Amino acid sequence: MQQEFMEKYQIFEQLASLSNKLSGPVDVHVNSKSVKTDDLETSDARLLQIYLEDLGLRNATWLSSRHCLDLEIGGMNGHRLGYMFCDDDLNFPKISRLDFYYIAHLKPGWFFYSRLLIE
Repeated sequence: MQQEFMEKYQIFEQLASLSNKLSGPVDVHVNSKSVKTDDLETSDARLLQIYLEDLGLRNATWLSSRHCLDLEIGGMNGHRLGYMFCDDDLNFPKISRLDFYYIAHLKPGWFFYSRLLIE
């Protein structure tokens, strides 16, 4: 996963730049026409969906309260893998045994994570 990130780092950086333009929460799913935003579907949210499709990622969520972009790679059995970009490392969600349980720092602002979904 880390090697793939490094190979496509410029695209990930474009995603990070694009995410900073989003004003409200955004939830984008690949291969779906639904883009959930506080506003009407925006061209930035649609562009985000195109980048996800190009990278082979499943889902993107803009956590507007934290200014973090959560990019879901996949997962199974209640576990999720993904990349997260936070323009300030201090905004990264708190790590706990009940949520995020593996973190790798990839580049400034970028993290790889594995987490357990809490139902």
